[in-house]
Amino acid sequence: MHRKATLISAPAGFGKTSLICQWQNQTDREVTWLGLDTDDNDERRFLYYLVLAFQNLMPDFGENILPVLQTPQLPPIHSLVSLLVEKLHQLPQQTALVIDDYHFIDNPLLHDALEFLLLHIPRHLHLIISTRADPPLQLMRLRSRDQLTEIRTADLRLSTQEAADFLARELGFVLSPTHFALMEKRIEGWLAGWQLAVISLKGQPDVDAFVHSFAGDDRYVLDYLIEQVFERQPESIRNFLLQTSILDRFCGPLCDAVTGQSDSQENLRHLDRSNLFIHPLDNKRQWYRYHRLFTDLLRARLAHVKKDLIPVLHQRAGTWFENEAMLSEALSHFIQAQDWAKTIALLNRLAWTKQYQGPTSTLIKWLTAIPEDILFTDSRLCLFYAEYLATLGDIESCKMFLQRLERIWQADPAGANAISLLHIRGTICFIESNFSETVSYARRVLKALPPDEKVIRASATLALAISNVFLGKVTEVETTAAEALALNQAIGNPFGIARCYNIMWMHLMMQGKLQEAGSAFERMHQTARGLFAYQLVIPNIYLAWIYYQWNELEKAKKYIQIAFDVAQRTGRTPYVGFAHKVNAEILSAGGEKEAALAEIESGVKFIESPVLHFFTGEIRAYRAQLWLRTGNVDAVKSWMASNQTQIARPPSFENEHPHLAAARYWIATGKVEEARRLLQQCYREATAHERTDSIIKILLLSAIADQKSGRRDEALASITTALSLSEAGGYIRLYVDEGPDMQGLLTSLSKSPSIVKKGDPSPVSSTYLTKILAAFPQSVDKPLTAGMHAPDLYKLDPLSERELEVLQLIKDGLSNSEIADKLFISLNTVKTHTKKINQKLNVSSRTQAIARAQQWGLI
Repeated sequence: MHRKATLISAPAGFGKTSLICQWQNQTDREVTWLGLDTDDNDERRFLYYLVLAFQNLMPDFGENILPVLQTPQLPPIHSLVSLLVEKLHQLPQQTALVIDDYHFIDNPLLHDALEFLLLHIPRHLHLIISTRADPPLQLMRLRSRDQLTEIRTADLRLSTQEAADFLARELGFVLSPTHFALMEKRIEGWLAGWQLAVISLKGQPDVDAFVHSFAGDDRYVLDYLIEQVFERQPESIRNFLLQTSILDRFCGPLCDAVTGQSDSQENLRHLDRSNLFIHPLDNKRQWYRYHRLFTDLLRARLAHVKKDLIPVLHQRAGTWFENEAMLSEALSHFIQAQDWAKTIALLNRLAWTKQYQGPTSTLIKWLTAIPEDILFTDSRLCLFYAEYLATLGDIESCKMFLQRLERIWQADPAGANAISLLHIRGTICFIESNFSETVSYARRVLKALPPDEKVIRASATLALAISNVFLGKVTEVETTAAEALALNQAIGNPFGIARCYNIMWMHLMMQGKLQEAGSAFERMHQTARGLFAYQLVIPNIYLAWIYYQWNELEKAKKYIQIAFDVAQRTGRTPYVGFAHKVNAEILSAGGEKEAALAEIESGVKFIESPVLHFFTGEIRAYRAQLWLRTGNVDAVKSWMASNQTQIARPPSFENEHPHLAAARYWIATGKVEEARRLLQQCYREATAHERTDSIIKILLLSAIADQKSGRRDEALASITTALSLSEAGGYIRLYVDEGPDMQGLLTSLSKSPSIVKKGDPSPVSSTYLTKILAAFPQSVDKPLTAGMHAPDLYKLDPLSERELEVLQLIKDGLSNSEIADKLFISLNTVKTHTKKINQKLNVSSRTQAIARAQQWGLI
């Protein structure tokens, strides 16, 4: 026990489990068991029962892990085992975990998980692995470090004396030395063999004949012994054994239902008293299972002698489990009975809850067990399966599945699946981010649905609501989200309910109501930690962004990290690209420009992968904005060229971020009028849909453009309007991120007599304005051309020779009139040259122009 682990490896029937039980009765350690079978190769199932095993030692063990196992896609298994290891250090001192029948595990991921567990297991926990074959673990490493105790077949073989004592005790008489020697030669110390021999020898009229037959050259000794045991039972018991062998676990009433008898409980007591390969599963001896070896042989015999009875038995078992509300067990039996009508009916009851309360892979395993031609007759299950694939982010598989459905269903356009076909086409549009078409299909579906069809109505209304979010239609979002919430609550779909809440709170953010949205997202933590924990990805991303806007960067970092962690653990991937974008903003605000660029590249790489994702335009546009801040003009110019079509489209919420990025580029390169025209169009579109958040962003850029073009009063008016809209939400970073241009405008505004001081009614609070100004760093970034070098600028719009002459004379201290006389040009022409110089150098005064020109080596 001083080592990390004990490996007990021997063939079936050598008493591995019995040995551990005997040790458990003698040890002072707290011991818990994890018994395995073939179904436990599923990672969720394995980890689920592993957590339950540890809960026998510590009831609250794994409370942070079980919700993760309920999600559509598991994170890397090492991350889950790491969470387990952290919790293991809190277990009571001197404990042991027994993993019994590990030979059933053939999943490489689970082997890796156990390897990881062995590597990090705390000192007070001892691991015991019982198996028929050596597991593919690094046993040599454990041996070399003296961390492994091994018990092998040779250690478990009964010695001659032990076997003789066992026979004498169990038989009540002593075999002759000859008979004993013959038996020992064939059994070779195999405990189960001796046990089986004892059962067969009891009441044997001709011991000599039996022993010699047993000792004969029979390759199927095990089959022979089981048949001897089986055949010697009364016919009623034989039938009972065969019929109940289809059950993985059983109790008296269940056996009654399967066999059609009424004496099953007495039969179970008889088998228990006879030690006939039956194991009680509880202290009250109500539930049992057969020895697995015995089960296999009974099932093989049943298939041989009464094959046609097998589906009938499964049908009876399924019906009993269904009546007892044990729907998972019922489904498994109905599938084995190939009762597809019952299977589909039960799946429709489970589909909207099982995804959130148990291993989703099990549910999908049930779905895929149904013949495709039968599955395709049930539109709701097909839609659920498609939603599952979409949730995983497996966009190609989802589209292929939906398109296959579409081909089948469109053969009967007026049939029962006509409405579902419309819904599927809308779902494909949503996956492809074609939200306008999604809205169109959703409305057609809702119009055509009968009043009693609740599931598809809830799904279509939810699709309508979330599409309106991505289309930026604030007024429509409010109505459709509330309706979708009521419908999903009515059908008990927690996933849909969580999505509705997220939509409603995204709606608050679009209105600029950051305080209300932040409070709502915080509440979501308490709601989503249990049943649908993976819905925490979106709230945490937006909480990070909200705290970023409030300039609380440490809190922003905390929440964005939680978002990444939850996304990794739960496989909730569609929003990971957006999380990278928000993290890049946080890093940039903290002065980590290179890290921000690397982070946004990760976001772009993600949205270019073949998975479901959103915010594509916003992510790429922010990369262009970062390039502009860091002077990578060539990259921005290339981005503008490749996005000409999108930038040329009329303003919309889908194009808002690319349009704002284009406006920034034009401001930075002196094309201020183009920027102003585009921003005016964007402002009208955002105002029409009441998107306050968008309006604030547009006003700030418009103010900078107006300032650059000499429209100072208009710039200050835009800033004043933006401040009045943003104060309630507490926006700060929108202003600070615009750098010295914005700082200058805000400083001017703070000194303006039009600003009413604290305590007086005013659309602009001096306190709020002071708070924003205080957030600017001492050494602010340069304006929109920050980081550009002269060669970069020349590639875009270089100063002409005449402009360089004017610039040199400005440096020499000449006035505009003196420059006009010197160059023999008019005063208006000098002013025009000066204005263009300021635009190209992105400055607003002679002093700034001289400093920038010297910095770039132009003069």
